[in-house]
Amino acid sequence: MGHVNNAVYFTYFEQARIVLADTLGLRRSLEQAGLGLILAHASCDYRAQVVFGDTVDIGVAVTAIGRSSFTGEYEIRRVKDDSVVATGKSVQVVFDYTAGKTIVIPDVFREKLESIQTQTVVSS
Repeated sequence: MGHVNNAVYFTYFEQARIVLADTLGLRRSLEQAGLGLILAHASCDYRAQVVFGDTVDIGVAVTAIGRSSFTGEYEIRRVKDDSVVATGKSVQVVFDYTAGKTIVIPDVFREKLESIQTQTVVSS
């Protein structure tokens, strides 16, 4: 077949989330507070196949912020022809590992998320 397996797209989304969280300093700060980001929902719409050897660019944007969660939207583009091969969405919740439950997004993290919130997916 030669095409990339559908599950790989979710790995692309995860990689974009990690880069975004690290860029904002969220991951390290959350870990130090005993908190983490847990995936509550993930979806992907496949528009075209990616074959092994293709280079892709993954864009991510924070498009909604709730009480204890935020939404990330993704766009994967094939570099050689700039075509959109997939779009996706995920919802992350802030999880308190000590209490074993989701919590309200702490203000310091909310402010960081709000500083980059957009309606448009931005390439990473």
